[in-house]
Amino acid sequence: MPDDRSSVITSIDRVALKWNRSDWSCAYDSLFTLLFGIWIERPRYWNKILRTHSIYLQQLVKGFQDFRVCRIAFENLRDSVHELLYTNNPNSFPLGHSFASVNDLLRTMFIEQIPAGWITCSICHTNLVINHGYSIHFDILPGTGRSTAEWIKSIFDYENSPICPICNTAYDKTIHLPKVPHIISFDISSLSSQFVISSNIKILKNNRNTILKLRVTMTYGFMMDNATQV
Repeated sequence: MPDDRSSVITSIDRVALKWNRSDWSCAYDSLFTLLFGIWIERPRYWNKILRTHSIYLQQLVKGFQDFRVCRIAFENLRDSVHELLYTNNPNSFPLGHSFASVNDLLRTMFIEQIPAGWITCSICHTNLVINHGYSIHFDILPGTGRSTAEWIKSIFDYENSPICPICNTAYDKTIHLPKVPHIISFDISSLSSQFVISSNIKILKNNRNTILKLRVTMTYGFMMDNATQV
């Protein structure tokens, strides 16, 4: 296919996938299409971010670049990443007539950890480090809130704040982060249809709110850094 300006793909609308009957591809089709929709909005930005996560995202992003200028069919880039996943983890990402889990894909491809944060005493402003150990992929389970806003609050609010040893006052509940990940993935497959998906989420970074935009399908979604602070 020619590599010229007229053939450059600039929208997810140009993605039309044919299901692979030999190697059932539903999970890969769903996830990779959504990721392409995110990537195509800011290719240079997401090239830099996604490549740092795993060899699988490195290969996927390279495929996005080739697909964008019509050097490769989307099915071919999908299959190449699937084959790499299978090579390293054949039980989770089998070939043939077996389905893969989008949740397993997200956990394998997005391996960054959310950095340790801190809570602050409102009286003496002493900080207490909170090393929560979260990865950037979450399973949102029933009972963790009625909306994405309540869920994120349950994660980054300390339910039973410890007492500051200096002034004998409880620390503030909200966990502050030194750095907010550029992208966070989450699974909502176990939630009811009444769960409310917000369009934006706020997370405290160095005493300021960082806004993450949400992109969601029926069973999973992403929170993405749009470089906005308020």
